[in-house]
Amino acid sequence: MNLAAKLDVVIVGAGAAGIGCGVVLHNLGIENFVILERHEVGASFSRWPVEMRFITPSFPSHGFGLLDLNAIALQTSPGLSLQREHLSGKEYAVYLKTAVEFFQLPVQEDESTITPGLFLTFLAGSPQVPKTPPGDESKGRVSVNYVENLAA
Repeated sequence: MNLAAKLDVVIVGAGAAGIGCGVVLHNLGIENFVILERHEVGASFSRWPVEMRFITPSFPSHGFGLLDLNAIALQTSPGLSLQREHLSGKEYAVYLKTAVEFFQLPVQEDESTITPGLFLTFLAGSPQVPKTPPGDESKGRVSVNYVENLAA
């Protein structure tokens, strides 16, 4: 995808929140968006220590409408697909990568400079400010969401 073209939405961060937002846009029929990731999909989860697991179990029965408390999209379950109750970070990263493939989300990895679109949603594992090219000012709305990075 040519980032110089105007995008409707730019999502910065391909963790659970970023991929989840991408799935919502996909389900709404919005196609002119991109998910940018500095490293790779699920990178912050991949860096978890081997001993670290999700506290919330992955299970398919509760009253919130999702198959799994750790799911990022309806009709998906990291627990069922990976046959695990308490997922490791690496396992959850596999789930996120599988969701990207299944929903055919437009993810660009190894990106540190962004070209803002009409809407910019910044979802990252640690507080950081996205870099934009000199003279390129966003005229759209910017939503900055910092998610605490437990793996740092």
